[in-house]
Amino acid sequence: MRCDRVAEQERQYVMSWLFRRLKWELMWRVPATRRRRYVRLEDGTRIEAVYSSACLGILLNGGASDWDAWLAVRQHVRPGMIVIDAGAHVGEYTVRFSKAVGAAGSVHAFEPDPRVYPVLTRNVAKCSLGNVVANNLAIGGTEGVQGFVLGKDPTGSGLGRSEGTVATGKLDVRVTTIDAYVRSQKIARVDLVKLDIEGAEVEALNGARRVLEEMRPKCIFVECHGSYDEVVDILKDCRYVPVSPPSYRRYTHVLAVPEERAYD
Repeated sequence: MRCDRVAEQERQYVMSWLFRRLKWELMWRVPATRRRRYVRLEDGTRIEAVYSSACLGILLNGGASDWDAWLAVRQHVRPGMIVIDAGAHVGEYTVRFSKAVGAAGSVHAFEPDPRVYPVLTRNVAKCSLGNVVANNLAIGGTEGVQGFVLGKDPTGSGLGRSEGTVATGKLDVRVTTIDAYVRSQKIARVDLVKLDIEGAEVEALNGARRVLEEMRPKCIFVECHGSYDEVVDILKDCRYVPVSPPSYRRYTHVLAVPEERAYD
């Protein structure tokens, strides 16, 4: 009997997944070209979407593009924190961070893709996120202007060509470093840094050494694109300890805390 129930649950899950996948494709084939599409986060917040694997993941997975990643980061977010969200995309994490840190905190979100940035700003406005500063900038290792690869799937766009990304073009975007941004905005401290920047994470960490070494953010979360070992080396050089839980997908993400907090 138990096997029958499990089989039925699995069948229902597959059918539900297929239904949501079909719904997603139909959403983008409606003739009204100006129609905006939306997905819901796990808390019910409705945000505008773009045709990307990240937004599809939110729909298919019940509110999160990557549950492993979000659950790992969530436990380190506290009210009053100042957060850097580099690679904000449409604002999935920006919205979560904003609500978690509250009015006493702030979120500095970065999204250079010109196809996605307007959606990010609309989601910030729609959700009335008064503690969010949205920046149409890329985070890298030096300040200036650099070539930015546009992926057919916007989730894969970036300064560093992400493996498997199908490029549809390239354009120049403004780039800053975390150190330079924090200095220019006179930010007194940084509590959490999230980097999901499609292959430019090593350069970005090198451009954040002053913040890492002097401000000692309580959590660093990095999505790696073939850069796991380099990312870990930089973090260890800055006296950070990887603390990803055992079930975590090693070599895909790194979550680290300052070594002085690693055993708190």
